[in-house]
Amino acid sequence: MPSKLKIVKAAIARLGEEVPQALTEDVDALIAQDAIYDTLVEEQLTARIGWRFATKWRALTPNGNTPPEPWECEYPKPSELLGVQDIIDQYGNGIDYELAEGVIYSRRSSDEPLTLIYTYWPAEELWPGDFAGAVEEELLGRLLGAFEERIRSMEVREVADGKFKRAFRQQLRQRPPQQINRSPLLRAWFNRNSSRR
Repeated sequence: MPSKLKIVKAAIARLGEEVPQALTEDVDALIAQDAIYDTLVEEQLTARIGWRFATKWRALTPNGNTPPEPWECEYPKPSELLGVQDIIDQYGNGIDYELAEGVIYSRRSSDEPLTLIYTYWPAEELWPGDFAGAVEEELLGRLLGAFEERIRSMEVREVADGKFKRAFRQQLRQRPPQQINRSPLLRAWFNRNSSRR
């Protein structure tokens, strides 16, 4: 099971530096990774839309405030949100929206149910092994760059990019998660105009 400490220790060991036993130690490579790790993980989670282990579905509830024109409704933005993948209505259709500081605006009325599909940062223990391995490789590449080993850094980062691509393809082959909006097409079929019979 991956953890931040395991990922960081593995990258620093491969770098050839003193391996820390805790994330609070005063080691040069650990100080350097502090500046790199969070940015790296956030970039990788948001670079490819659809990491299943980092995707959440949440029903949006209006906050009652009046949004600026031309928007109809305002919703609070989840604090863990890294990026919006989509906002859909009850039939699975994407809608127009805008992200502002702390809120989401839409052109739909407040009585229409909307679902937010977004990317968040799950705990490292929940990451698939191949994603954690790719993060370790990319962290090593960036640490090499920070310690002025540019050519080796470029080679390692190229390998890391390949690992992220393989990890993404692998998770696409796995069974998709259960979704809140199970069958928008079936719901539309049941709600069709009854006069067509």
